[in-house]
Amino acid sequence: YSPTITAPSGLKINNTTSYTGRTAPLTWTAGSLSNGAAVTYSLRKGGTEFATTTNTSYTVDESVTKGWGTSAVKLTVVATGSGKTSSASNEVTYTYQPAFTANPSGLKINGGSSYTGQTAPLTWTAATISNGATITYTIYNGSTSVGTTTSTSYTIPETTTKSWTSAVTLTVKASASGVTSGATSGVTYTYSPAITAPSNLKI
Repeated sequence: YSPTITAPSGLKINNTTSYTGRTAPLTWTAGSLSNGAAVTYSLRKGGTEFATTTNTSYTVDESVTKGWGTSAVKLTVVATGSGKTSSASNEVTYTYQPAFTANPSGLKINGGSSYTGQTAPLTWTAATISNGATITYTIYNGSTSVGTTTSTSYTIPETTTKSWTSAVTLTVKASASGVTSGATSGVTYTYSPAITAPSNLKI
């Protein structure tokens, strides 16, 4: 006697056929064996097994998906049991994308929320991203980028600020792995030039 095995079907990822995110939430309709034995499901990426389960759902954790890079991959499910292996389910498409788990915050200018001076000395609390990638911070005057850094402080030089003829609102956003965070709250900066006194007066 040799039982027959029915393939799983209706594979979905996040309830659809294509998904981009940190994890890969999969569901499918059960396969079966004609002898009624238990079925194990082999989850496959490009035909290569990366996990097994006896359930009809499985969420691929970010600890796995971040190793797949940011190119789209094809996922399928195969049923196994009683020495039998089914054909594969339909394919779904998954693309890994990390997310910011904390935006930059607490932006201050010269230690406060507003400042008047020649330069604009900024500090903020770091952002965090789920895949641990190096974060770049972009400083904005309105919607215009005025500087970038990988640090959590930046001083906008007078070569930039002297062109701002009225008060401006400055914010910071973080970016990494093709993802951009939300902005910090704004701080207000007003440019004020320095004046140098005359010296060495003689008569």
